[in-house]
Amino acid sequence: IQAFLSKPGGSVIVRPEMNMLIITDYAGVLRRVAGLIEIIDRPGDETTTQFIPVQYVATAQLSAQVSELLKQQQSLTSPEAQASRPQTIVTHEERTNQIIVISAGPPDPEALR
Repeated sequence: IQAFLSKPGGSVIVRPEMNMLIITDYAGVLRRVAGLIEIIDRPGDETTTQFIPVQYVATAQLSAQVSELLKQQQSLTSPEAQASRPQTIVTHEERTNQIIVISAGPPDPEALR
């Protein structure tokens, strides 16, 4: 933000413990910086985690197979379709014999079938 402020004169004080910026400058510059902050300060993608219990197969082997299938499926889709699908990570928990599916945004049920 410092690059957008008047020189000399504009200043930024960062207060991370309060999640706050204190910015001083001319009114016109402050309006422009406020607009930039509105554009930048957006919530990130929602992350979804699913735990899928497995009964008859070792989860380490199954999660590796599912991960490989997702990679192959992604390589066969168009770049536009890839961009619209959330990124999905598949891992496992051996102790509870569960597959763990983590995706940015809601999981893609088509990809998991």
